[in-house]
Amino acid sequence: MNEAVMRPNELALAVSGLAGIVGFLLLPAIGGWLRIFLRFVESGRRLGSTPRLSGGSIVVALGITFTLGFFSVAHIRAARLLRQVTREAPVFNTTVSSIAVGVAVWVCYALLVRQLRREYQRSRAHRRW
Repeated sequence: MNEAVMRPNELALAVSGLAGIVGFLLLPAIGGWLRIFLRFVESGRRLGSTPRLSGGSIVVALGITFTLGFFSVAHIRAARLLRQVTREAPVFNTTVSSIAVGVAVWVCYALLVRQLRREYQRSRAHRRW
């Protein structure tokens, strides 16, 4: 297997960057599958109008999960290669902190989008009256 040779510091940056991407994709993947599960549970109650499972939400959840899996495998390979190159590489600490940063960035992104939607709806309702 022919692999590109990287310096240890570049490999450490790749490990932390991939872990950040994994952390960024973690909450949307969990949220997508949780949303599908809740719609499935609610559709079984038969009270009033029942929300149906949409194919679009399943495709989005599968896409995010596939992307998360791809970056997770790339992260594991890079971490394993870094451990082979540098025996005492702090892979676990870097991974945990980068995943936490990725989750924090996604939470900030989600809060900003939520606030923008509220402002848009408020301005739209204000224009109607």
